[in-house]
Amino acid sequence: MKIVSYIIISLIIGIGIIIFIFNKTVSLENSLNNFPTKFTFYQYSNGEIIEKKIISKNDKEYIELLKILNLNVNNWQYKIRTYAPQKYFVSPNIIINLKENIIVINDKDMIFQIVHKR
Repeated sequence: MKIVSYIIISLIIGIGIIIFIFNKTVSLENSLNNFPTKFTFYQYSNGEIIEKKIISKNDKEYIELLKILNLNVNNWQYKIRTYAPQKYFVSPNIIINLKENIIVINDKDMIFQIVHKR
């Protein structure tokens, strides 16, 4: 009986921790200071890559990405969900997926994902 009680208590604590972590909002303010200078940019249409190129600070896609992120610095949330790529930016440490109404950022190991509805 004690084992069942320990298991139930552990599950309740674990669920509480998960809710606490994933219910917080996040800000990008500090992250934009160390933003990558280059990305591999992929443009998708109907699940197919229609464009792939390396972009850097002077390219229009990079400028658009930085502008969008600067306009949406606050109110990011942790999510466990997958999103089909649309405008996909890949660097060694971060992956960003721009969709029509959603911005998705994953770290390089896909350990965390933050999402912002714009």
